[in-house]
Amino acid sequence: MEAESVDDKPKQQFAFSNFRFVLYEDKCETRRDKRNKFTGRDCRRLLEKAEKRGQRMERIRTQNPQKAKCVERNVAWERAFRRAAGQKVKDNVDLLRKGVVRKAKNKQRKKRKWEERKQTVETVKERRAEKKRENVEKRKRQQTEKNRGKRKRK
Repeated sequence: MEAESVDDKPKQQFAFSNFRFVLYEDKCETRRDKRNKFTGRDCRRLLEKAEKRGQRMERIRTQNPQKAKCVERNVAWERAFRRAAGQKVKDNVDLLRKGVVRKAKNKQRKKRKWEERKQTVETVKERRAEKKRENVEKRKRQQTEKNRGKRKRK
């Protein structure tokens, strides 16, 4: 009876339809996709990309205003889709400039604090060395006075 219960269990089978095969072409981004992607933390790089896009749009506006409107509409839709997907789109030039300035100020402040820290560590080290030297001299004086006292008794 126990043998029957073991045999009654259905054997697991693989369902090959559940596997998703990713082709290399689907996986890699095109140069155009990378150019239109305004995400990341490097404000300086994002600012350069945004300025390049602005220059490109100006060039298109002067050459072909109709095409410029179409491109701007596509950019707006792309931006909206990315935001709807939950990505942060960082293509506002003014905010990116503020971010670059903020990062530069932050870097300067951290550098100044680090210099102050190094200076305080150095002064503490010097104070300890001075104190040690004074204690060694004091100990030598005490030893010599002790030895002089012994000599006088003899």
